[in-house]
Amino acid sequence: ELRTPLNSILGWARLLQDGNLEEEQSRRALTTIIKNSELQNKLIEDLLDVARIVSGKLQIEQGEAAIAEVVSQAADSVRPSAEAKSLDLTVAIGEGAENVIVNGDANRLGQGITNLLSNALKFTPEGGRIELALKNANGRV
Repeated sequence: ELRTPLNSILGWARLLQDGNLEEEQSRRALTTIIKNSELQNKLIEDLLDVARIVSGKLQIEQGEAAIAEVVSQAADSVRPSAEAKSLDLTVAIGEGAENVIVNGDANRLGQGITNLLSNALKFTPEGGRIELALKNANGRV
């Protein structure tokens, strides 16, 4: 998986370097390079986190997090990939869940939710549907 985004980045960069792309193709190439660079960065960060976990050096930043905001940001981060695969990605935030504050590391919570959504994207067939629902059940989400 580490090589997949890099192959796309290199391929489009070489095409841009050749100078034979139309303006619209060049814009598409740059968009793809940016998207795959961000994906590559995320994969490297995940790999570094695994190394930190194994070595016992992973730091958790305890604090309060608005879980609805964390969930929405995670969904927004994978939405372009969902659209590219013609997937219907919806986030349903139930009544009373929109203001729930949880104790934890907002970045790590977001990372976990993003990873779950990424797996859902990977294993949902093209044209499928992914729904992430956040519900408040007596103060628990």
